[in-house]
Amino acid sequence: MAYEQAQTVMQREKPEVDPSREALCKEWQEKVREAKNFWRDDFERMRKSSRYVRGKQWPRQTKDDERYIANITHRHVQQRTAALYAKNPRAVAKPRPRLNYMLWDGNEQTAMMAEQGAAAAMQGGMMPDPQTAALLQDIAAGKQHKDMIDRIGKTLEIVFAYQLSEPKPKFKPQAKQAVRRCLTTGVAHLKLGYQRVAQYPPAIESQIQDVSKQLAEIERLAADVADREIEPDDAEMEQLRLMLIDLQASDKILLRDGLVFGFPKSTSIIVDPACTQLKGFVGAGWVAEEFCLTPNEVKRRYKIDIGKEFSQHAEASNKRRQGKNKPGMSWALVWEIYDLDNHLRHVVCDGYCDFLEADGSPDITLEQFHPYFTLTFNDIEDDDETGSIYPPTNPELLMPMQREINRSRESLRQHRIGNRPATVGATGVLGPKDKDKMMTHLDHEHIELDVPRDTDIGKVFQRKPYAPIDPPLYETESTFQDVLHVIGDNETNFGGTAGDTATESTIAETSRMSTLDSNRDDLDEWLTEFAEAAGQVLLSEMDQATVKKIVGEGAVWPQLSRQEIAEELFLEIAAGSSGRPNEALEIAKTERLAPFAVQIPGINPTWLGRKMVRLMDAEADYEDAIVEGMPSITMLNAQKQPGTGDPASDPNAQGPEGGQNQAQPQQGQPGPQPGFPMPGTAPTTVQ
Repeated sequence: MAYEQAQTVMQREKPEVDPSREALCKEWQEKVREAKNFWRDDFERMRKSSRYVRGKQWPRQTKDDERYIANITHRHVQQRTAALYAKNPRAVAKPRPRLNYMLWDGNEQTAMMAEQGAAAAMQGGMMPDPQTAALLQDIAAGKQHKDMIDRIGKTLEIVFAYQLSEPKPKFKPQAKQAVRRCLTTGVAHLKLGYQRVAQYPPAIESQIQDVSKQLAEIERLAADVADREIEPDDAEMEQLRLMLIDLQASDKILLRDGLVFGFPKSTSIIVDPACTQLKGFVGAGWVAEEFCLTPNEVKRRYKIDIGKEFSQHAEASNKRRQGKNKPGMSWALVWEIYDLDNHLRHVVCDGYCDFLEADGSPDITLEQFHPYFTLTFNDIEDDDETGSIYPPTNPELLMPMQREINRSRESLRQHRIGNRPATVGATGVLGPKDKDKMMTHLDHEHIELDVPRDTDIGKVFQRKPYAPIDPPLYETESTFQDVLHVIGDNETNFGGTAGDTATESTIAETSRMSTLDSNRDDLDEWLTEFAEAAGQVLLSEMDQATVKKIVGEGAVWPQLSRQEIAEELFLEIAAGSSGRPNEALEIAKTERLAPFAVQIPGINPTWLGRKMVRLMDAEADYEDAIVEGMPSITMLNAQKQPGTGDPASDPNAQGPEGGQNQAQPQQGQPGPQPGFPMPGTAPTTVQ
């Protein structure tokens, strides 16, 4: 890019802002500042919970503090994260329920009779009656529409799966971190965006790996050079030269587009104080996201040089960004605001007189307008005026028990330290050298003291008295039981056992699984909302050529309006794909019902086969496993084989003793799976 061209895209001077526009900008800044102060206690509570999980659990704890910490809070968060989110979410495209047929009642017998009647009329040289013709036409049109929607859905599934793995870092580790964040701070947010060709990525952490960010930095540097903001001898001048050389590499992937997603910190999302529920921001008139940026980052992202015309922050709000601090460097707080009442988007900088972006249109168009999806697990209903929409965090629930365990263990540790072997004696009996010998002697060393030969050593010094340790004073089992009751875990999940019977352990595990199922349902709902919105964004933003590069020439990608996209089909996260499904229970259920399913008239064998394939391997491709019209392996084996001519080896000459005629083992009722008794029976007790 020529320097003259770069100069035209960077606003340098303080703009002449219309008074009404400046007043609106200041009004939004004041709203966000007041809301940030309103939620200050909740944000500090989240930060405290994060520090607690890390291990800062004593008052005035220092970095080298040696006080005892048994960090069961961290173990709980790790265990619960692993139990909730263990796999990649798998999206399934589902058409919205519709009645596609005006005349046909959906009965296959009716369709068959209509086809037979039409065929008979054609054989007799007559045209089918109008009602039959209209019925057949209605059936054909409805099935054609269904087939088209199914192919669009399959294409959308492939594109969505590809998009989850395309941005860096990938979706799975970030989503798993979001679950961990939700357990730690009580809330986690997911932000959906779309990175377009020749545009700098949206203001989120992940991005598609291309040169969009590099181009934006080159553009910023070139504009600074053109406006003499950078001198020829500055380090940034050499950086610009090297970046231009690197960009000329012939094998470099230049520009791509697609979904990107971010996971903002829990304290980065500032909600209107009028909000009554975090999920969906019920009652809120607006929601904002906070960014802590350097002036150069503002230039690169918004093409505006804010200079010093903003409220300068001496330190970055995010500690991990403080490594970029330089003498005299200041930080700007930028707020991206979504006005939910008026469906307008604004970007303001704290203290700056004008909007950084105020076109009113967001990066992507969603039914909910804002791009955020909120996950919470410990939702409560609080009617108290001092209550908060932010739920309690898991570390908060564990803090009283965690502190008691730490105090008890630290007291026992200090008691043991106080009982270390030592000697006591009268002052002045032993000299400094003798004291040094007593404190530094080797094991089994013969020690000679400077005392009279006939001195009774037992009278010179004696063993220090000690206070016996009373174990009940320091027991933690009762406290640990409170831990299990509060968080709903089983003692075996923490690596220990309490000697419970198998029945007690099964009951406790069943109770724990009920809690996990509720949380997993929240997680699946969160991911489903995200997937549904992502599917609509893909259908509206991605062109057909890009889709065919990802899926293949068989891709079906319609050109639909946003209304048609919202009404036609949606993406849904397959049940259990976001967490570890209970395979034993699924297998037991299928084992009991499959013998009845194969006897039901009209049951689709392909559907049943797909169910079996999914139980064997959730990642298996149905198309590779199932071929339409192919007989079963049992039928293939039973078919007549080519003869060999030798009765001893001919498979067709086995007579009544063949494999199909031999005695079959007795088939019994499928037994219960481990940990899951048959319905109506009590769990088996193993002493």
